[in-house]
Order: sequence, then structure tokens, then C-alpha cells
Amino acid sequence: MADEGLVSHKRDPIKASVGNAAAQRRRQHAVTVGKERREALMRTKRLCRVGVSGDFDEASIDDSDMMIEEDQAILEALTSAAVEELNLMLPTSMENTFCFAMKKF
Repeated sequence: MADEGLVSHKRDPIKASVGNAAAQRRRQHAVTVGKERREALMRTKRLCRVGVSGDFDEASIDDSDMMIEEDQAILEALTSAAVEELNLMLPTSMENTFCFAMKKF
């Protein structure tokens, strides 16, 4: 008699299959959106490399890649040189500041 009053919380098979189909649609939609975002990102990167001109081919893209890599190496060299200069100047400027502050007293 106690079992008659309990309500079963188990889903009907029809409802369960609809739930699985909806979940599958959501997953498929997420995959599609992810692919579209990735393609948009790649198009944006390609446009940044090549430029907005409409007449580009694969050879110009490869040349642009090489130029970007060379530019990156140049920027890294300049950055490290600037950091070294700052490191060399830092102890000297701190000594000058300390000496200047000591002269006031």
C-alpha cells in the first residue's frame, strides 16, 4: 500500500528521446558556431597579413608570413636591446638620484 502513494520520477521513453535529440542539436549547434568563429578568425588574420586588397594569392600570403616572422625577430632584438640599456642605466640613475638626495641633506 505504501508503494501506491509513491510517484515515479522516471521519464517516459518518448520524453527521454526528445531530450537526447535536443541535447544533440545543442551540441551540433555549438560545434557549428565554433567552426564559424575559427573560420572568421582565420579570415581576419589573413586580411591582416595580406591587406584589404582583393587581389591576393597563396604566394603573397606565404611572403607575408615570412615578413611577419622577420619583423617579429627584429622587434624581439630591439626589445631585448632596450631592456639591456634600461638595466645598464638603472643602477646609474639610482646612484645619481641617491647622491642628489644626499646633497639636499
